[in-house]
Amino acid sequence: MAREFFINGKENETNAEYWKKLPELHKSVELETLLSSIKFDVLENIFAEYGLKCGIEKENLNFLKPNKVWDYDNSSDPNTIGAYEVERNIIQVNLESIKKKLLIPEKTKEVLLALLCHEETHAISKNECHIINFNIYDPKSREIIVIDRDESQSGYDKFVQNGLVYQKFFRDFNEGVVEKLGREIYTKYREHDPSIDSSIGVHIAYDAEIEVVEAAIERIAGETSLDKKTVWEAIINTLLKGDFYDQEIQEGLQEIFNPQIFKELSGYNIFPDSFGSLKKNSPKIFEKFIEKIKNSENNKNKFSNLTNKFLYKIGLKSDIMKKYNFEY
Repeated sequence: MAREFFINGKENETNAEYWKKLPELHKSVELETLLSSIKFDVLENIFAEYGLKCGIEKENLNFLKPNKVWDYDNSSDPNTIGAYEVERNIIQVNLESIKKKLLIPEKTKEVLLALLCHEETHAISKNECHIINFNIYDPKSREIIVIDRDESQSGYDKFVQNGLVYQKFFRDFNEGVVEKLGREIYTKYREHDPSIDSSIGVHIAYDAEIEVVEAAIERIAGETSLDKKTVWEAIINTLLKGDFYDQEIQEGLQEIFNPQIFKELSGYNIFPDSFGSLKKNSPKIFEKFIEKIKNSENNKNKFSNLTNKFLYKIGLKSDIMKKYNFEY
């Protein structure tokens, strides 16, 4: 989907005062060589297929070409293996961290491809960022970040900052959706590139987050009598179109899950760090959390007006019309 980036209420790509404070971009010869070995045209066409299913034309999809992929600045977080940066609309790759953390240097291309599938999925998601009165960290002067207000959304992930106070909503859920879709795309790409070792599956991270997403899919499918594939396609549709915070979608999901479970899915003030940390440090609590998401306390197929509106909004109009003669 199209990316929208605003500074002080105006869409701005050329604000010199803002951009000059961001770290300078670099690209190593090794990264350049690896990128040249990946068939970006094939990758783009696979992403375009998903976009078209959601009603987004290829030219309107924010797929990033190799010239938008750069080395990651290790000074910010040396453990990060890669990231999508909405401000400059780029992907950053940390090859050093990939080799050190994943301990499979001979499979660097496969890992890079898996990383690109993940970060490109972030890029094609609906991304919107509003910054008011900014002051970005400068490594030379060690100037601290001061942003009076920042509201951003990427797919399901919403971030709201007022001064030093910030809130994050559905960040882990979003990472689970992005990684689940990224793995699908990786598998599809592998069919078109014999140089990719098909005997290995590269799962970089977010296994716990995917478990949460799949539990949510099971819950929605059980509540609506729709098959899991249809629900998953609707979740992709919402990721790319960015209408998750539409009131009717929010109300419908709260009815399907109940407000408390829905709040826990958002991750807001529920767990200390992430779904991944919860699974690692408290596996029994995580297991109970997954079961709570899956198990319905509502009457199956209740289909109130809220649920119907929600399903319509997330792109299931034809399925609803077919199964239940629903008109909206």
